[in-house]
Amino acid sequence: MAEESRPGRVIGGRYRLAEELAAGGFGRVWRAWDQVLEVDVAVKEVWLHPGITPGVRAEMLKRAAREARNAARLRNHPNIVTVHDVAIEDGVPWTVMQLISGCSLHERIAENGPLDPDAAEKVARSVLKALETAHAAGIVHRDVKPANVMLASDGDILLTDFGIAVHLDETRMTTPGTFIGTADFLAPERIRGREESPASDLFSLGSTLYYALEGVAPFHRSIPDAIYGAILTEEAPRSERAGHLAPLIEQLLCKDPDRRPTASRALRLLGARPTATATQEVLVEEVKPPEEKPPEKPKPPEKPPEEPPASQDTTWMWVVGIGVVICALLYLQSPGFSGAVTDMGLHGKLTSAQIGNCLHQSKNEQWVEVPCWSAAAERTVTGALTSSLASMIRTSSSLSTSSPCERYGRGGLLEIDDLASGRVLCTKAT
Repeated sequence: MAEESRPGRVIGGRYRLAEELAAGGFGRVWRAWDQVLEVDVAVKEVWLHPGITPGVRAEMLKRAAREARNAARLRNHPNIVTVHDVAIEDGVPWTVMQLISGCSLHERIAENGPLDPDAAEKVARSVLKALETAHAAGIVHRDVKPANVMLASDGDILLTDFGIAVHLDETRMTTPGTFIGTADFLAPERIRGREESPASDLFSLGSTLYYALEGVAPFHRSIPDAIYGAILTEEAPRSERAGHLAPLIEQLLCKDPDRRPTASRALRLLGARPTATATQEVLVEEVKPPEEKPPEKPKPPEKPPEEPPASQDTTWMWVVGIGVVICALLYLQSPGFSGAVTDMGLHGKLTSAQIGNCLHQSKNEQWVEVPCWSAAAERTVTGALTSSLASMIRTSSSLSTSSPCERYGRGGLLEIDDLASGRVLCTKAT
Protein backbone atom coordinates (compact mmCIF):
# COMPACT_ATOMS: atom_id res chain seq x y z
CA MET A 1 0.00 0.00 0.00
CA ALA A 2 1.36 3.43 -0.93
CA GLU A 3 2.48 5.58 2.00
CA GLU A 4 0.33 8.67 2.70
CA SER A 5 1.91 12.01 1.82
CA ARG A 6 2.44 14.05 4.98
CA PRO A 7 5.03 16.37 6.56
CA GLY A 8 8.06 14.35 7.61
CA ARG A 9 7.82 11.77 4.82
CA VAL A 10 11.11 11.32 2.94
CA ILE A 11 10.92 11.05 -0.85
CA GLY A 12 13.59 9.19 -2.77
CA GLY A 13 15.57 8.67 0.42
CA ARG A 14 16.58 12.34 0.30
CA TYR A 15 13.79 14.96 0.27
CA ARG A 16 11.89 15.41 3.57
CA LEU A 17 8.42 16.97 3.10
CA ALA A 18 7.91 20.04 5.31
CA GLU A 19 4.61 21.73 4.32
CA GLU A 20 2.08 21.84 1.49
CA LEU A 21 2.44 25.00 -0.62
CA ALA A 22 -0.29 24.59 -3.26
CA ALA A 23 -2.73 22.02 -4.64
CA GLY A 24 -4.65 21.61 -7.90
CA GLY A 25 -6.64 19.11 -9.89
CA PHE A 26 -3.60 16.96 -10.80
CA GLY A 27 -1.39 17.19 -7.73
CA ARG A 28 0.23 19.43 -5.15
CA VAL A 29 3.51 21.16 -4.41
CA TRP A 30 5.43 20.74 -1.15
CA ARG A 31 8.26 22.64 0.45
CA ALA A 32 10.89 20.04 1.31
CA TRP A 33 14.39 19.79 2.78
CA ASP A 34 17.19 18.26 0.67
CA GLN A 35 19.03 16.19 3.31
CA VAL A 36 22.10 15.80 1.10
CA LEU A 37 22.68 19.41 0.01
CA GLU A 38 20.91 20.87 3.09
CA VAL A 39 18.79 23.35 1.13
CA ASP A 40 15.05 23.99 0.73
CA VAL A 41 13.47 22.73 -2.50
CA ALA A 42 9.99 22.48 -4.01
CA VAL A 43 8.65 18.96 -4.68
CA LYS A 44 5.69 18.41 -7.02
CA GLU A 45 3.54 15.36 -6.28
CA VAL A 46 1.32 13.95 -9.05
CA TRP A 47 -2.02 12.49 -7.95
CA LEU A 48 -2.78 9.16 -9.61
CA HIS A 49 -6.32 7.75 -9.36
CA PRO A 50 -6.44 4.34 -7.58
CA GLY A 51 -8.07 2.77 -10.64
CA ILE A 52 -5.58 4.18 -13.12
CA THR A 53 -4.44 1.77 -15.83
CA PRO A 54 -0.82 0.68 -16.13
CA GLY A 55 -0.63 2.46 -19.50
CA VAL A 56 -1.68 5.82 -18.06
CA ARG A 57 0.67 5.37 -15.11
CA ALA A 58 3.55 4.70 -17.51
CA GLU A 59 2.64 7.85 -19.47
CA MET A 60 2.72 9.98 -16.29
CA LEU A 61 6.19 8.64 -15.51
CA LYS A 62 7.32 9.48 -19.02
CA ARG A 63 5.97 13.04 -18.67
CA ALA A 64 7.83 13.53 -15.40
CA ALA A 65 11.05 12.35 -17.01
CA ARG A 66 10.41 14.57 -20.02
CA GLU A 67 9.83 17.63 -17.80
CA ALA A 68 13.21 17.06 -16.17
CA ARG A 69 14.87 16.50 -19.54
CA ASN A 70 13.37 19.63 -21.09
CA ALA A 71 14.08 21.75 -18.02
CA ALA A 72 17.67 20.50 -17.97
CA ARG A 73 18.16 22.07 -21.40
CA LEU A 74 16.96 25.39 -19.95
CA ARG A 75 18.34 25.17 -16.39
CA ASN A 76 20.54 28.28 -16.62
CA HIS A 77 17.84 30.71 -17.73
CA PRO A 78 16.91 33.35 -15.10
CA ASN A 79 13.22 33.31 -16.12
CA ILE A 80 12.67 29.52 -16.00
CA VAL A 81 12.21 27.51 -12.78
CA THR A 82 15.05 24.98 -12.53
CA VAL A 83 14.23 21.25 -12.19
CA HIS A 84 16.85 19.37 -10.12
CA ASP A 85 15.64 15.78 -9.97
CA VAL A 86 12.79 13.28 -10.54
CA ALA A 87 12.21 10.66 -7.84
CA ILE A 88 9.90 7.65 -8.22
CA GLU A 89 8.21 6.64 -4.96
CA ASP A 90 5.64 3.77 -4.93
CA GLY A 91 5.26 4.17 -8.69
CA VAL A 92 4.44 7.89 -8.38
CA PRO A 93 6.70 10.56 -9.95
CA TRP A 94 7.91 13.42 -7.71
CA THR A 95 9.58 16.37 -9.46
CA VAL A 96 12.17 18.28 -7.42
CA MET A 97 12.44 21.96 -8.39
CA GLN A 98 13.91 25.28 -7.40
CA LEU A 99 11.90 26.73 -4.49
CA ILE A 100 10.44 30.15 -5.35
CA SER A 101 9.52 32.45 -2.47
CA GLY A 102 6.46 34.27 -3.78
CA CYS A 103 3.22 33.39 -5.54
CA SER A 104 1.82 32.66 -8.99
CA LEU A 105 0.38 35.36 -11.24
CA HIS A 106 -3.04 33.71 -10.78
CA GLU A 107 -2.78 33.95 -6.98
CA ARG A 108 -1.55 37.56 -7.16
CA ILE A 109 -4.55 38.68 -9.25
CA ALA A 110 -7.04 36.68 -7.18
CA GLU A 111 -5.80 38.39 -4.03
CA ASN A 112 -4.98 41.93 -5.20
CA GLY A 113 -6.79 42.41 -8.51
CA PRO A 114 -5.48 43.11 -12.06
CA LEU A 115 -2.06 44.55 -12.85
CA ASP A 116 -1.38 47.97 -14.34
CA PRO A 117 0.19 48.09 -17.84
CA ASP A 118 3.75 48.68 -16.56
CA ALA A 119 3.60 45.67 -14.22
CA ALA A 120 2.04 43.54 -16.97
CA GLU A 121 4.85 44.60 -19.32
CA LYS A 122 7.42 43.18 -16.87
CA VAL A 123 5.51 39.88 -16.91
CA ALA A 124 5.37 39.92 -20.72
CA ARG A 125 9.07 40.67 -21.06
CA SER A 126 10.14 37.91 -18.64
CA VAL A 127 7.88 35.21 -20.10
CA LEU A 128 8.86 36.18 -23.67
CA LYS A 129 12.55 35.78 -22.77
CA ALA A 130 11.80 32.33 -21.32
CA LEU A 131 9.81 31.30 -24.42
CA GLU A 132 12.45 32.71 -26.76
CA THR A 133 15.07 30.42 -25.18
CA ALA A 134 12.72 27.40 -25.02
CA HIS A 135 11.65 27.77 -28.66
CA ALA A 136 15.27 28.18 -29.77
CA ALA A 137 15.95 24.82 -28.05
CA GLY A 138 13.00 23.26 -29.92
CA ILE A 139 10.74 23.08 -26.84
CA VAL A 140 7.06 24.12 -26.87
CA HIS A 141 5.63 24.70 -23.36
CA ARG A 142 1.95 23.97 -24.28
CA ASP A 143 0.51 25.26 -20.96
CA VAL A 144 1.39 28.95 -20.61
CA LYS A 145 -1.15 30.36 -18.14
CA PRO A 146 -1.24 32.61 -15.02
CA ALA A 147 -0.85 29.64 -12.65
CA ASN A 148 2.46 28.75 -14.33
CA VAL A 149 3.97 32.25 -14.09
CA MET A 150 5.74 32.69 -10.75
CA LEU A 151 6.24 36.13 -9.17
CA ALA A 152 9.21 35.84 -6.81
CA SER A 153 9.44 38.06 -3.73
CA ASP A 154 12.77 39.45 -5.00
CA GLY A 155 11.07 40.77 -8.16
CA ASP A 156 12.05 37.95 -10.54
CA ILE A 157 9.37 36.49 -12.83
CA LEU A 158 9.75 32.84 -13.90
CA LEU A 159 7.92 30.37 -16.13
CA THR A 160 7.36 26.95 -14.54
CA ASP A 161 5.77 23.53 -15.15
CA PHE A 162 7.18 22.05 -18.34
CA GLY A 163 5.35 18.81 -17.48
CA ILE A 164 3.33 18.73 -20.73
CA ALA A 165 5.95 20.55 -22.80
CA VAL A 166 7.15 18.74 -25.90
CA HIS A 167 10.39 18.84 -27.84
CA LEU A 168 9.67 19.20 -31.53
CA ASP A 169 11.88 16.16 -32.24
CA GLU A 170 10.09 13.93 -29.70
CA THR A 171 7.22 11.53 -30.33
CA ARG A 172 3.78 12.86 -29.38
CA MET A 173 2.36 11.39 -26.15
CA THR A 174 -1.24 12.38 -26.86
CA THR A 175 -3.73 10.56 -29.08
CA PRO A 176 -4.24 12.20 -32.53
CA GLY A 177 -7.37 14.38 -32.46
CA THR A 178 -7.00 15.11 -28.72
CA PHE A 179 -5.23 17.90 -26.87
CA ILE A 180 -4.10 18.76 -23.37
CA GLY A 181 -3.81 22.14 -21.69
CA THR A 182 -6.02 24.65 -19.87
CA ALA A 183 -9.20 25.59 -21.75
CA ASP A 184 -9.16 29.38 -21.19
CA PHE A 185 -5.62 29.72 -22.55
CA LEU A 186 -5.54 27.24 -25.47
CA ALA A 187 -4.69 28.42 -28.98
CA PRO A 188 -7.31 27.76 -31.70
CA GLU A 189 -5.05 25.43 -33.68
CA ARG A 190 -4.54 23.30 -30.54
CA ILE A 191 -8.33 22.91 -30.20
CA ARG A 192 -8.47 21.76 -33.84
CA GLY A 193 -5.96 19.03 -32.98
CA ARG A 194 -3.11 20.36 -35.09
CA GLU A 195 0.58 19.91 -34.28
CA GLU A 196 2.08 22.05 -31.51
CA SER A 197 4.18 25.03 -32.56
CA PRO A 198 5.86 27.97 -30.80
CA ALA A 199 3.05 30.21 -32.10
CA SER A 200 0.61 28.34 -29.81
CA ASP A 201 2.59 29.45 -26.75
CA LEU A 202 2.41 33.06 -27.98
CA PHE A 203 -1.42 32.91 -28.21
CA SER A 204 -1.55 31.50 -24.66
CA LEU A 205 0.70 34.34 -23.50
CA GLY A 206 -1.68 36.85 -25.12
CA SER A 207 -4.58 35.35 -23.15
CA THR A 208 -2.44 35.39 -19.98
CA LEU A 209 -1.57 39.08 -20.38
CA TYR A 210 -5.23 39.92 -21.05
CA TYR A 211 -6.14 38.06 -17.83
CA ALA A 212 -3.40 39.92 -15.93
CA LEU A 213 -4.84 43.28 -17.03
CA GLU A 214 -8.58 42.56 -16.87
CA GLY A 215 -8.85 39.84 -14.20
CA VAL A 216 -10.66 37.47 -16.59
CA ALA A 217 -9.54 35.43 -19.61
CA PRO A 218 -10.60 36.93 -22.98
CA PHE A 219 -12.71 33.93 -24.05
CA HIS A 220 -13.94 32.75 -20.64
CA ARG A 221 -17.33 31.03 -20.58
CA SER A 222 -19.13 28.82 -18.05
CA ILE A 223 -18.36 25.47 -19.76
CA PRO A 224 -15.35 24.22 -21.76
CA ASP A 225 -17.29 23.66 -25.01
CA ALA A 226 -18.41 27.30 -24.98
CA ILE A 227 -14.82 28.41 -24.34
CA TYR A 228 -13.58 26.36 -27.30
CA GLY A 229 -16.27 27.82 -29.55
CA ALA A 230 -15.39 31.38 -28.51
CA ILE A 231 -11.66 30.82 -29.10
CA LEU A 232 -12.36 29.37 -32.56
CA THR A 233 -14.94 31.87 -33.83
CA GLU A 234 -14.96 35.09 -31.79
CA GLU A 235 -12.58 38.03 -31.47
CA ALA A 236 -11.28 38.91 -28.01
CA PRO A 237 -13.04 41.88 -26.38
CA ARG A 238 -10.93 45.02 -26.35
CA SER A 239 -8.93 45.40 -23.14
CA GLU A 240 -9.82 48.67 -21.44
CA ARG A 241 -6.73 48.59 -19.21
CA ALA A 242 -4.03 47.45 -21.66
CA GLY A 243 -2.66 50.90 -22.47
CA HIS A 244 0.52 50.65 -24.56
CA LEU A 245 0.30 46.81 -24.47
CA ALA A 246 -2.94 46.72 -26.52
CA PRO A 247 -1.24 46.37 -29.97
CA LEU A 248 1.00 43.52 -28.73
CA ILE A 249 -1.90 41.60 -27.13
CA GLU A 250 -3.99 42.04 -30.29
CA GLN A 251 -1.19 40.53 -32.41
CA LEU A 252 -0.61 37.65 -29.96
CA LEU A 253 -4.34 36.76 -30.06
CA CYS A 254 -4.46 36.55 -33.86
CA LYS A 255 -6.38 33.41 -34.93
CA ASP A 256 -3.85 32.66 -37.71
CA PRO A 257 -0.65 31.29 -36.10
CA ASP A 258 1.41 32.39 -39.10
CA ARG A 259 0.49 36.03 -38.41
CA ARG A 260 1.46 36.03 -34.73
CA PRO A 261 4.83 37.52 -33.79
CA THR A 262 7.57 35.19 -32.58
CA ALA A 263 8.90 35.64 -29.05
CA SER A 264 11.89 37.55 -30.43
CA ARG A 265 9.67 39.82 -32.53
CA ALA A 266 7.34 40.45 -29.57
CA LEU A 267 10.32 41.46 -27.43
CA ARG A 268 11.36 43.93 -30.13
CA LEU A 269 7.82 45.34 -30.15
CA LEU A 270 8.10 45.92 -26.39
CA GLY A 271 11.50 47.55 -26.87
CA ALA A 272 10.09 49.92 -29.50
CA ARG A 273 7.93 51.74 -26.95
CA PRO A 274 8.68 55.48 -27.31
CA THR A 275 10.26 57.29 -24.36
CA ALA A 276 8.89 60.51 -22.86
CA THR A 277 11.82 62.61 -24.14
CA ALA A 278 11.36 61.23 -27.65
CA THR A 279 7.70 62.20 -27.74
CA GLN A 280 8.09 65.57 -26.05
CA GLU A 281 10.93 67.11 -28.05
CA VAL A 282 10.28 70.69 -29.20
CA LEU A 283 12.05 72.12 -32.22
CA VAL A 284 12.91 75.83 -31.94
CA GLU A 285 13.62 77.65 -35.15
CA GLU A 286 15.21 81.07 -35.56
CA VAL A 287 12.58 83.71 -36.22
CA LYS A 288 13.48 85.82 -39.28
CA PRO A 289 11.79 89.04 -40.42
CA PRO A 290 9.53 88.62 -43.44
CA GLU A 291 11.23 89.33 -46.76
CA GLU A 292 9.79 91.95 -49.09
CA LYS A 293 8.48 90.41 -52.33
CA PRO A 294 8.03 92.25 -55.66
CA PRO A 295 4.43 92.85 -56.70
CA GLU A 296 2.93 89.87 -58.50
CA LYS A 297 1.78 90.15 -62.10
CA PRO A 298 -1.96 89.80 -62.63
CA LYS A 299 -2.99 86.21 -63.44
CA PRO A 300 -4.95 85.45 -66.62
CA PRO A 301 -8.61 84.60 -66.06
CA GLU A 302 -9.19 80.96 -65.21
CA LYS A 303 -10.96 78.73 -67.68
CA PRO A 304 -14.41 77.56 -66.65
CA PRO A 305 -14.35 74.00 -65.31
CA GLU A 306 -14.96 71.32 -67.86
CA GLU A 307 -18.13 69.30 -67.63
CA PRO A 308 -17.43 65.80 -66.28
CA PRO A 309 -17.99 63.04 -68.81
CA ALA A 310 -21.40 61.46 -68.67
CA SER A 311 -21.44 58.48 -66.32
CA GLN A 312 -21.82 55.08 -67.91
CA ASP A 313 -24.94 53.07 -67.38
CA THR A 314 -24.47 51.03 -64.18
CA THR A 315 -27.87 49.35 -64.15
CA TRP A 316 -26.37 45.92 -64.83
CA MET A 317 -24.11 46.26 -61.77
CA TRP A 318 -27.13 46.91 -59.55
CA VAL A 319 -28.92 43.87 -60.97
CA VAL A 320 -25.95 41.59 -60.32
CA GLY A 321 -25.46 42.99 -56.82
CA ILE A 322 -29.10 42.51 -55.87
CA GLY A 323 -28.98 38.94 -57.21
CA VAL A 324 -25.91 38.14 -55.11
CA VAL A 325 -27.58 39.55 -51.98
CA ILE A 326 -30.74 37.51 -52.57
CA CYS A 327 -28.74 34.30 -53.07
CA ALA A 328 -26.73 34.97 -49.90
CA LEU A 329 -29.90 35.54 -47.85
CA LEU A 330 -31.45 32.35 -49.20
CA TYR A 331 -28.29 30.38 -48.44
CA LEU A 332 -28.30 31.84 -44.91
CA GLN A 333 -32.00 31.35 -44.08
CA SER A 334 -33.52 28.75 -46.43
CA PRO A 335 -32.61 25.11 -45.64
CA GLY A 336 -34.03 23.97 -49.00
CA PHE A 337 -32.01 26.46 -51.05
CA SER A 338 -28.79 26.04 -49.05
CA GLY A 339 -29.16 22.23 -49.19
CA ALA A 340 -29.60 22.35 -52.97
CA VAL A 341 -26.51 24.55 -53.33
CA THR A 342 -24.52 22.15 -51.15
CA ASP A 343 -25.69 19.15 -53.19
CA MET A 344 -24.23 20.86 -56.28
CA GLY A 345 -20.79 20.24 -54.82
CA LEU A 346 -20.18 23.61 -53.12
CA HIS A 347 -19.01 22.17 -49.79
CA GLY A 348 -15.96 20.90 -47.93
CA LYS A 349 -14.86 17.32 -47.43
CA LEU A 350 -15.70 15.41 -44.26
CA THR A 351 -12.01 14.55 -43.79
CA SER A 352 -11.22 18.25 -43.22
CA ALA A 353 -13.90 18.72 -40.51
CA GLN A 354 -12.48 19.72 -37.12
CA ILE A 355 -13.98 20.43 -33.69
CA GLY A 356 -16.36 23.40 -34.01
CA ASN A 357 -17.07 22.86 -37.74
CA CYS A 358 -20.59 22.15 -39.04
CA LEU A 359 -21.90 19.27 -41.21
CA HIS A 360 -24.77 18.66 -43.68
CA GLN A 361 -26.16 15.36 -45.00
CA SER A 362 -26.49 15.64 -48.77
CA LYS A 363 -29.22 14.01 -50.90
CA ASN A 364 -27.03 10.92 -51.44
CA GLU A 365 -26.80 10.57 -47.60
CA GLN A 366 -23.15 11.62 -47.50
CA TRP A 367 -22.03 13.98 -44.72
CA VAL A 368 -20.04 17.05 -45.85
CA GLU A 369 -18.62 20.16 -44.17
CA VAL A 370 -20.54 23.44 -44.62
CA PRO A 371 -20.25 26.94 -43.09
CA CYS A 372 -21.87 27.11 -39.65
CA TRP A 373 -23.79 30.25 -40.64
CA SER A 374 -25.46 28.36 -43.52
CA ALA A 375 -29.04 27.14 -43.16
CA ALA A 376 -27.74 23.78 -44.42
CA ALA A 377 -25.77 23.22 -41.19
CA GLU A 378 -27.37 20.32 -39.30
CA ARG A 379 -24.70 19.06 -36.88
CA THR A 380 -21.73 20.58 -35.04
CA VAL A 381 -18.56 18.52 -34.44
CA THR A 382 -17.84 18.32 -30.67
CA GLY A 383 -15.06 15.71 -30.70
CA ALA A 384 -13.14 13.20 -32.79
CA LEU A 385 -11.98 9.68 -31.91
CA THR A 386 -9.91 7.21 -33.89
CA SER A 387 -11.87 4.24 -35.22
CA SER A 388 -9.67 1.88 -33.25
CA LEU A 389 -10.33 3.76 -29.99
CA ALA A 390 -14.08 3.88 -30.71
CA SER A 391 -14.13 0.14 -31.46
CA MET A 392 -12.24 -0.60 -28.27
CA ILE A 393 -14.70 1.47 -26.21
CA ARG A 394 -17.71 -0.29 -27.81
CA THR A 395 -16.39 -3.77 -27.05
CA SER A 396 -14.94 -3.09 -23.59
CA SER A 397 -17.53 -0.71 -22.11
CA SER A 398 -19.35 -2.12 -19.10
CA LEU A 399 -21.72 0.84 -18.89
CA SER A 400 -25.33 0.90 -20.06
CA THR A 401 -24.33 2.82 -23.15
CA SER A 402 -21.93 1.53 -25.78
CA SER A 403 -21.62 4.90 -27.47
CA PRO A 404 -17.89 5.75 -27.74
CA CYS A 405 -18.63 9.48 -27.65
CA GLU A 406 -20.76 9.21 -24.51
CA ARG A 407 -18.23 6.86 -22.88
CA TYR A 408 -15.33 9.15 -23.78
CA GLY A 409 -17.11 12.17 -22.34
CA ARG A 410 -17.61 13.99 -25.67
CA GLY A 411 -21.44 13.92 -25.52
CA GLY A 412 -23.63 14.28 -28.57
CA LEU A 413 -26.53 12.30 -29.96
CA LEU A 414 -25.09 11.22 -33.31
CA GLU A 415 -21.77 9.64 -34.28
CA ILE A 416 -20.57 9.92 -37.88
CA ASP A 417 -17.97 7.54 -39.33
CA ASP A 418 -15.38 9.33 -41.45
CA LEU A 419 -14.02 6.34 -43.34
CA ALA A 420 -11.51 8.37 -45.37
CA SER A 421 -9.64 9.62 -42.29
CA GLY A 422 -10.45 6.69 -39.99
CA ARG A 423 -12.23 8.80 -37.39
CA VAL A 424 -15.52 8.73 -35.50
CA LEU A 425 -16.92 12.27 -35.23
CA CYS A 426 -19.02 13.14 -32.18
CA THR A 427 -21.71 15.68 -33.12
CA LYS A 428 -24.62 17.58 -31.67
CA ALA A 429 -27.58 19.30 -33.32
CA THR A 430 -26.78 22.80 -34.61
